[in-house]
Amino acid sequence: MNRTLVRLRAISLALAGFCGILFVAEGVTAQEYPRLAARHAGSGTYEIRGGGGTWELADARVVLDDQGRASIAVSGRKIQLEMSGRIVGWNGREHVDIVLDTFDGKATTAKGWIALDRRGGFERIEFDGQSPVRLGVTFRSKGANLEPPPPPVRPPSPPSGMTEEPNVNRRGADYRHFTSETLGRCQGTCKGDTRCRAYSYNLNTRICYLKSQVPGPSSDRAVISGVKEGWNGGPGGGHEGGGSSLTEERGLDRRGNDYSDFRVRDLRECQDSCRRDDRCRAYTYDTIERVCWLKDRVNSEQRNRDMVTGYKE
Repeated sequence: MNRTLVRLRAISLALAGFCGILFVAEGVTAQEYPRLAARHAGSGTYEIRGGGGTWELADARVVLDDQGRASIAVSGRKIQLEMSGRIVGWNGREHVDIVLDTFDGKATTAKGWIALDRRGGFERIEFDGQSPVRLGVTFRSKGANLEPPPPPVRPPSPPSGMTEEPNVNRRGADYRHFTSETLGRCQGTCKGDTRCRAYSYNLNTRICYLKSQVPGPSSDRAVISGVKEGWNGGPGGGHEGGGSSLTEERGLDRRGNDYSDFRVRDLRECQDSCRRDDRCRAYTYDTIERVCWLKDRVNSEQRNRDMVTGYKE
């Protein structure tokens, strides 16, 4: 895989929003609503269509609560708008469909969608409507979430046999992820699954990631991670095969046979994820997008100046 596929994923998400792929409101239960409190700098426009004017936007804040309510505020040097409405569809990961009740304090029929990221923020906002005027709002975020997540509400201690690491993410080696209303359910699922050796739980998106290996820790205040007893980093010692030697081939790619891909901070984190995963035989790291691909076979190399690849010796 390469950067082209990463970009195609983003384009597919945008096309889904423009085509108005909405989920049925009755299919969203209270337990499935995403929760979010995030603010991003970025760029966008508020347009009164039909010659009414256009204003530049530079900041946006989104609040989604567990009752399915949504509040969106956007602003620029000459404009400040507030919208409120309700969630009518959510695909369980990134795409949230919203119908607005008010726009700048007035009743409205506008509707649209918000694309969430996996770091407790959002990537894009799109709204369109005929009331109170024919309007359009579009915004793309830049940079990290500027609003810290609320203090987590979690059990005082993890289940026996599991560690709990607040503000720690263990990226990579995911074999399953699902929506979990509580941290305890995520931990309990990992404890009862013989394949699970570690977990990471995102407090904002409420998504639990189960891991077949124990990736290295990285700082992330929106995530709680943990390790099952008896595995590396847990109370019982280390069964991890973390000492594998990897080659490093710059300017080359090994396409195909990917079984996991995820964003990382740098090349070393990608290499460490492969080194710790028994299934991993090779890796490719995109130096531009900072995406790591783990592979279960060593394919022939191809030239690509943006990539670094390697395999276990």
